[in-house]
Amino acid sequence: MNIKKRLVKNFLIQKILGFIAAIYIYFVSITSNIKHINNSIPEKYWKNDQPFILAFWHSQLMMISFSWKNKKKLNILASGHSDGRFGAIIGK
Repeated sequence: MNIKKRLVKNFLIQKILGFIAAIYIYFVSITSNIKHINNSIPEKYWKNDQPFILAFWHSQLMMISFSWKNKKKLNILASGHSDGRFGAIIGK
């Protein structure tokens, strides 16, 4: 494995890059106009305090936390692959 791959898969490096990515995503969220489609569907579940599954396309995954309007805990399913781990680090 080359040095670049080894660095990117290093847990500490992932934590640092995750922090930088989280700052970038926050910046994007405050400078973007987020459009919610079919918002009435999750609103019904939030109002009735019922669990549900919310799906996002890959290109919008990092914006999930800015679309979650409820104070309840949000659980995200991610793979154990380094990409999934990195996304989980950012999502924390």
